[in-house]
Parts: sequence; structure tokens; C-alpha cells
Amino acid sequence: QVGGALIVTMAASGLSKRWQDVTRFVFYIPAIAAGMIIASVWEWVWHRNGPINWVLGTTINFFGSTALAIPALSITTASVGIGGMTIMLLAAVLSIDKSLYDSAKIDGATDMQIKWRIVFPIIMPTVWLMVLLSAIGAPQVIEYVIALAPYEHSATAAYDIYQTAFVMGRYGPASAKAVVLLIWMLAMAW
Repeated sequence: QVGGALIVTMAASGLSKRWQDVTRFVFYIPAIAAGMIIASVWEWVWHRNGPINWVLGTTINFFGSTALAIPALSITTASVGIGGMTIMLLAAVLSIDKSLYDSAKIDGATDMQIKWRIVFPIIMPTVWLMVLLSAIGAPQVIEYVIALAPYEHSATAAYDIYQTAFVMGRYGPASAKAVVLLIWMLAMAW
């Protein structure tokens, strides 16, 4: 998520205000849609007769094994998260003082040098915040697992808690798992 958002942000930062707004809107659409709606779209994309298999010329069951289910779920989740992160990173880039760009251009810096030697170091705190938010959010993904691959080999921590509590009816162990997940998230945030 963070890498994709950073690439989109760096590409959009050189565009006019109008095209930056279009970029924000296009990449944020999956984030404002309900999780199950996005999961339904991705279910069609990953289906045996879906566009990915059509392009590859195969009929791969992407959710039949861990080796394929985890990357497919990761791509699905990342596609949703890129929009919000792009908005935050683009806001950080646009808050940089324009005199830094002018000084660098006077000194002979190219656009690529400005982006990677001036812009990138300045927005690094925001990038690290995005990495933290992604790391905290990853174990909590549940709707995509339920909609796309409700199997043990593709389970997240939240899905395991859900299965333990509401499918198996074991509320005590599920509560214990939820507390451990909470402690783990707090430790990561710390």
C-alpha cells in the first residue's frame, strides 16, 4: 500500500491542481465504497473465468492454496488502501515550501533529484506513519477474507477471532485472542 501510494503521489505531485484532484478522486473511490462491494468486484477479477485468468489464458483457482490466496488478498487490500494514503502523502508533498523547489532548480537539480533528495526526505515521517497504519490494519482485515477466501489457509487474525467466536461458539478463547491482538497492536503503535 505504502509503496503504491508513494509512487502515485510522486507521479501526481508534478501535475496541475486539477489533475491532482482527479488522481485523488480516482484512487480514493475504492476506499469510500463498502468493503463487500469492493470484495465482489475483486471476486469477479480473481474468478476462474475472470479477467486475470483470461489474460493469463488459464483457469487458476487463486483461493485454493495459501501460495496464491495470500498474494491475491494482499493485492485486493492494497488496492483499497492506496487511495487514502495517496491523499495523505499528497497533502504532505503540497505542504512543502515552494522556495525549496526554486532553490534546487537554481542549483541545477532535475525534477527526479528534487523528488528523491528533497521531497522524499521531508515526507518520510508521513511515510513511516503510513507504514505503521498498514501494519496495524493488516491483521484486522476480515471482510475480504470472508467474501473471497473463507478458508484456514488465508485467515487473518480478525478472521480467526470471528471463526472462533461466531462459528465455533467458543467465546472465551475468541475474547482471549482479541485481547492478544489488542496488545500486539498497541505494542506496534508504541
